[in-house]
Amino acid sequence: GGNKKLADVGPWLQAQLLQFCRTRGQDVTIKFIDPTYTIRAVPANANDSVYCSILAQHAVHGSMAGYSGISVGKVDERYVMLPIHAITQTEGARTVNTQGRDFRRLMNTTGQPNLAPGQGDEWALLPKPTAPPIAAACLARQNSGGLAQQASMM
Repeated sequence: GGNKKLADVGPWLQAQLLQFCRTRGQDVTIKFIDPTYTIRAVPANANDSVYCSILAQHAVHGSMAGYSGISVGKVDERYVMLPIHAITQTEGARTVNTQGRDFRRLMNTTGQPNLAPGQGDEWALLPKPTAPPIAAACLARQNSGGLAQQASMM
């Protein structure tokens, strides 16, 4: 959306997929929602412009240095190049507690509407993620009195 030189790829891809399915005799419905409207619901400010500019500069420096398979970001107030495989590992993936204080603070700061699944949403019916093995072991020890016994030994 909005690129004057290149056509929007979303509607084109939707048409291509529909045509492909029709040639195979499959009746499908494809709904296209432009993600640019769901990513940020408030206008960018000066801080956003500076941050994006710095990230872009670091991305260019990384590519000019010959790096591939990286993403740039800010970690502990430092701009870093992170390997894509380190970011996308599923083991130990980080999740956001949408009921927590940090999430509410984020929503208030950015002015975005809460798009978390609510009652009746299909994805709300998906199974909840399981606790990491370490957290599960700690809960099991806590429930069995193991932590209380350890504390009384000290």
